Amino acid sequence: ADVFNDGFDTGPATNWTIGSTIDTPADLWYGSSEDSPDGAGMHWSSALSTNARGVASHLSSDSTMAMRNGVEIPTDATYYLRFSHWYEFEYDKNTDENFDGGVVEYSIDDGATWTGIDALPAVNGYTGFIGGPDSDNPLDAREGYVNASNGAVTTLVDLSTLDGETVKFRFRIGTDSSGGGYGWYIDSARIYGCSDGAPAITSISPAVGSVGGGTTITLTGDNLDSATGVVIGGIAATGVTVVARVGSRGATTVTAVTPARVSSLVDVAVTTSTAGTVTSSAAFRYGLAEPTIAGVSPSSGPLAGGTTITITGTELTGTTNVTVGGVPATGVTVVNATTVTAVAPAHAAGVVAVALSTPGGAVSAAGAFTYADPPLAPAPTNPAVAAAPTTAKTLPATGRWKVNFATNIIRVFFTRQQGTTYAITAQRNGTVRNGTCKQLGTTIRCGVKAPNGTWRITVTPKVNGKVGKAIVRIVRT
Repeated sequence: ADVFNDGFDTGPATNWTIGSTIDTPADLWYGSSEDSPDGAGMHWSSALSTNARGVASHLSSDSTMAMRNGVEIPTDATYYLRFSHWYEFEYDKNTDENFDGGVVEYSIDDGATWTGIDALPAVNGYTGFIGGPDSDNPLDAREGYVNASNGAVTTLVDLSTLDGETVKFRFRIGTDSSGGGYGWYIDSARIYGCSDGAPAITSISPAVGSVGGGTTITLTGDNLDSATGVVIGGIAATGVTVVARVGSRGATTVTAVTPARVSSLVDVAVTTSTAGTVTSSAAFRYGLAEPTIAGVSPSSGPLAGGTTITITGTELTGTTNVTVGGVPATGVTVVNATTVTAVAPAHAAGVVAVALSTPGGAVSAAGAFTYADPPLAPAPTNPAVAAAPTTAKTLPATGRWKVNFATNIIRVFFTRQQGTTYAITAQRNGTVRNGTCKQLGTTIRCGVKAPNGTWRITVTPKVNGKVGKAIVRIVRT
């Protein structure tokens, strides 16, 4: 839709005012039916139409052709200034000095002040800087159209930043006091708009949030620059802000704050003032299942840290941090929803918990990792196959281990020694089971029931009431 269109068929006098900022002859802008000097047709409307010609004087001059009346730039679409032109200004091809040149300016205060279009996105925009050393050109050091266009060109200027303003444009030529050129031929000056396309949402981040609301989400998409509201799961979001435009209009970033809602997967809709409403189905999830830890491998490492551990479990997507013994691990990597890897930090010797956090909550696995120097050797998958002598006198200090897969009872046998007692526990995913230790003649038998899973079995000796070094094995039942 046009808000201004002048083909100069009646010359510039109808819609334009001719002027100057210094004592310049009044006829430096006039209606012309000439073709440009190089023969380029300047009459885009018809062969009989005229154009506006601005003369590049051999005197120091500053001449303008300004719109008589301002036009309001609507906000319902992207609007442009378009004009066709040919120019040839005085320049020195040996020194690349542009003695004369032309600029386009706009005013949003009815001509009181004028601003160059330098900062507005344009196709076929300015070509260089006007003036040079000791120049007396009034436009010296301004960027503008200089040298020669080498044929007719059409310039398109994006007016998005002037939405809602009442604007006047003017064409302005500045020359120095030495020599001159053919000047500037202008035709088909037009201000028009193109309607925005349909809005679209291409991404939402983050795509999960608390049921209590308050999550700031970023929506990226097309033609969202006039966004007025965001609705999430049928409830209006707050703090809707158009953050950035990519280009002039089109792809846009919008932020909003989620409202509170029950745990569910919901639609997200954006309403715009110019392009309607767009909905992204099942695009945001309220609430996540809490994570679980099923196992940590390897289950031991040196005091100096540096062990890469693999944590398996459920709902691990979005894991933000991992701690081992309360100390943050490094290199946290979410492999998938059931696997996370991390590098254990340095820590004092002992059995410690491994914990992690996700948007769905936090979980800690007690006794899941042991710091020791040297690290504990992995236990056999089935300790029962590690046969040991059956006589009490030859039982190893670490005991003889046996698993009854029918009853899921793990037993450890030690040679009875004066003043020595034992305690046995089984740990898995925060669950701790306490077993019993009994004297059978010259043998101590410890046992604990650990059903169906991978368990950390810890046998702790006491010698004359003092706790000794724990014996730890990982056993599957």
